[in-house]
Amino acid sequence: MKKSLVLLFWALALQVQAQIVIEGRLTDGQQPLAGAHIRVLPEGGGSVSTTDGSFSVSTERLPVRLRISYLGFQSLDTLVETNHVYYQLTLKADKLGLSQVVVS
Repeated sequence: MKKSLVLLFWALALQVQAQIVIEGRLTDGQQPLAGAHIRVLPEGGGSVSTTDGSFSVSTERLPVRLRISYLGFQSLDTLVETNHVYYQLTLKADKLGLSQVVVS
């Protein structure tokens, strides 16, 4: 009986997957981008960059795709295949931009 319980707990422990943390910083090439949306695909989780442009998202498995979007900038999709230490990402300004903003 005791041996069966040990085997059961061992099997359950193997099913629990470790969270992989992906960290990085977003800039426009010069300034940090605060409030950018970082989404983990296909899982759908995500985060928002902080005031210094840093972000942290978690996933259970690799590879995943990060989709980063920020108003006035082109969205960026980047493939994360390895548990890299730190990602330094730069968003490019959207050439079309906004012609006008209406606040009501």
